[in-house]
Amino acid sequence: MLNESSQLISVFGCNTEFYYQFLPHVNTNIKRIDLTHAFSAPDYGLEQFSIPFVGNLDYRVVINTKTKKDFEQQYLEHTISKERLDHIICIPNGIDIETNSIYRNETSDLTVGFFGRWSKEKRPQLFLEVAKHLGDQNRTVNFKMAGTALEPHKAHIENSNVEYLGELSEKSAISDFYKSIDILVITSYREGFPLVIMEAMSYGVIVMATNVGSISEHIKTNENGMLITETDPDQIVRTIAEKIVVLSNDSELKKELHSNALDYAKSNFGIRQFNKVYRTLLTNE
Repeated sequence: MLNESSQLISVFGCNTEFYYQFLPHVNTNIKRIDLTHAFSAPDYGLEQFSIPFVGNLDYRVVINTKTKKDFEQQYLEHTISKERLDHIICIPNGIDIETNSIYRNETSDLTVGFFGRWSKEKRPQLFLEVAKHLGDQNRTVNFKMAGTALEPHKAHIENSNVEYLGELSEKSAISDFYKSIDILVITSYREGFPLVIMEAMSYGVIVMATNVGSISEHIKTNENGMLITETDPDQIVRTIAEKIVVLSNDSELKKELHSNALDYAKSNFGIRQFNKVYRTLLTNE
């Protein structure tokens, strides 16, 4: 039925083995496209599963240059034709930026947030260790945690002196979360480029993130955020805590980073170009 449709222009898939198994059955006059946010190393992931189906793809979309380079290395290792590299297109994510400058009380205590799912690669436990570390030092810093799959860990979160917010799905609740925090912490060992970073910066939030995926393409230490270059988990916790203390003692730096984060988001994360490129890719326009 799908192949018989005169209106079908393209099929698009992401993050599922079924899509790759389905591709050989799709007529070649239909554009076949996949999306990869990031390689899953050190875990075995779909970028490996997809290797036998590269020839069935017309285009591969990635969201950053890091993932494109990872594909280039993978193709080299599996002797896949260099011509296939021309079919890899980099389309950075975009968001609808509705905010202007957000008023922040520069004399109030810092509020630090985590927004994501509780999963192995996100390492949310490191965020809790940061909160406990600063709490043990009697630092007046507030911590909030929101996201999915947090409920089973609610007691652990609250025992770490972190405010538990659970899953936020309403747009207004998500907006209120970003408006309420000064710093967003990313503790992942694997990422592409998280949407939460784009969203947070559009509210002038200072992002403090581990140096994984393509995060370093956007986050520059003491310019628009803080990049954590350490890889040892204990050192990551200590470094994040130290940087939070620096910002709590330096209101001018904090104010500058808030402003620069917002300006960077407005200049780089707008949705219009994103929509334009995808429309061209998926249609015959």
